[in-house]
Amino acid sequence: MKRLILFLLFLVSLYWVSKWTTAATEGFSVARIRSLHPFNPVWEGMPLSEKESSAIHAILNQKFHYLTRGGQSFVFLSEDGQYVLKFFKNYAPFPVRMLFSERLKSKMAQKRNRDFSAYRLAFDELRTESALLFIHFNLTRGFSKKVTISDPLHIEHEIELNEFPCILQKRADLTYHYLAVLIEKKERKKAEEAIEKIIALILLRCERGIYDEDPWLHRNSGFLEDHPIFLDPGRLVKNPEMKSRVRAKKELKRIMGRFKKWLVEQDPSLATFLEEKIDAL
Repeated sequence: MKRLILFLLFLVSLYWVSKWTTAATEGFSVARIRSLHPFNPVWEGMPLSEKESSAIHAILNQKFHYLTRGGQSFVFLSEDGQYVLKFFKNYAPFPVRMLFSERLKSKMAQKRNRDFSAYRLAFDELRTESALLFIHFNLTRGFSKKVTISDPLHIEHEIELNEFPCILQKRADLTYHYLAVLIEKKERKKAEEAIEKIIALILLRCERGIYDEDPWLHRNSGFLEDHPIFLDPGRLVKNPEMKSRVRAKKELKRIMGRFKKWLVEQDPSLATFLEEKIDAL
């Protein structure tokens, strides 16, 4: 009986240690971002020039520190604060379940294909508009680079980047934060220019026949050097119908509804400005 009680206490303590570790690390582990899938040519983006490759190696020479996590990835910020390195999650938080669930395996494979294909589309057709510098989804011998990352517990890991699905992107300010600062500073003209640029960016995406399944500006867009970008293009899909002017305007109204509500709270006159610009299209 004593042994049984001790064993049960051990199991309980193991459970709580596991819970604490998961909370403290926000679910991150090196094992969780390591590549587990076979090569897929669909995920290969346009090749980099020698100059681009050299510049990326130089950026990756610095350390990257854990910043946050999203639905798709864990995000690390460069020491100089100018770049983010996103590592994609490769399985559910409880991988043991996958040994017994073909349905879960299929679901995770579909999600991986959706995420990688979306970023590949952004890299090939909206690279500047999404500030993407590098995408890497397949294990290949063509790119070899060791990078040091610091996890949520400030433990450093030196990893061979070739073994990890990831993207490198310039860091940008969230759109709402960028505009809130302009409104607070009473920089009316710059705020209006920012709104016009956001409209232009969405219309450009539509002109290229691309639909965004998660287009909300408050979390998936940002500003880099006074220009809007697609901060998280992980839900882009090809859709030629978007090239239609009527469809593009409908898309614009769909996205701007929530944005307009936010502007009403910040500066009603800017909400009116937005509405006038859309009506004039």
